[in-house]
Amino acid sequence: MEFWNAPSRRKCGQWSLVIIVVAIGLSSLQAVDAGLGEWRLVTKNAGISAMHAAVAPVLGTVVLLHQTKTGPSNITFPDGRCRNITYDLLLKTVCYVHSVILDPTSEVVRPIMVMTDTQGSSGQFLGEGSLSQTGGDLEGKKRTSNLSTKCYTTVAQRRYCDWVEGGNGTDLLEQRWYFTNQLLPDGRQIILPRDTDDGRGSSPNNLYPFVHLLPTGQLYIFANRDSILYDYNQNVVVRKFDKIPDNPRNYPSGSSSVMLPLVYNDNFKKVEILVCGGAATGSVGKNEGQMECSTSCRKLDVLRKNFT
Repeated sequence: MEFWNAPSRRKCGQWSLVIIVVAIGLSSLQAVDAGLGEWRLVTKNAGISAMHAAVAPVLGTVVLLHQTKTGPSNITFPDGRCRNITYDLLLKTVCYVHSVILDPTSEVVRPIMVMTDTQGSSGQFLGEGSLSQTGGDLEGKKRTSNLSTKCYTTVAQRRYCDWVEGGNGTDLLEQRWYFTNQLLPDGRQIILPRDTDDGRGSSPNNLYPFVHLLPTGQLYIFANRDSILYDYNQNVVVRKFDKIPDNPRNYPSGSSSVMLPLVYNDNFKKVEILVCGGAATGSVGKNEGQMECSTSCRKLDVLRKNFT
């Protein structure tokens, strides 16, 4: 666990990192009730694969980010510029784009530069609206970077408007890979690790744990099928919850989690966490055949009881 102060911040409430999935080449969809909305193909080619995606505040554009070491993407910079890094462990010069801004309304894509490898990185919107990225792989494992709110536009800029990598004093203390960031009320981020298997290394389905900041100021942390209530100020586990029923939930099993809307007239005493999906037990590392995904959802009233 690590606390990290962004170079520029202000005190704030809670922000949520919104993740979307862009479906490429979807040929048909089942009919749904019109009141539930509908799927729309935004673009047939955003230029990159989206390892991370975040909806920018106010503008509603989408920041897409991918790792830098997997070779060519399907988009280059209009002015032909390249990324030249002498300390890159694999590719010293890269002329392909690995991060873009996508406008889902106009379908315009603007390429932006990202310097060091972001595979396994984690991120969080800061109080003033900028997007922070921490950690990654190889030369990026301790790096931090920030994308200004001014860069969320897809309109061409007179000056480059890219990810800005932190300078001296902004590197993380340790490598951060598949961790989770949570913004705290005082503007700091807490970076929480994946769970480990009795100290012997990372166990399956514990990457990118789910973390929610509660009205009590405590953190709800979920990994695989286990979860706790954690007081980060006192560094104390306040409560351990029963295992969630059914299957593993976290990456690479890939379920999702959300805190349901809070109600002010009960003084926010009811705090519900919903966890949906995941992969079948035993599917991670299975090379033959294909196991079905989970369709189950479980809900937990954090301050009162266990999963239902």
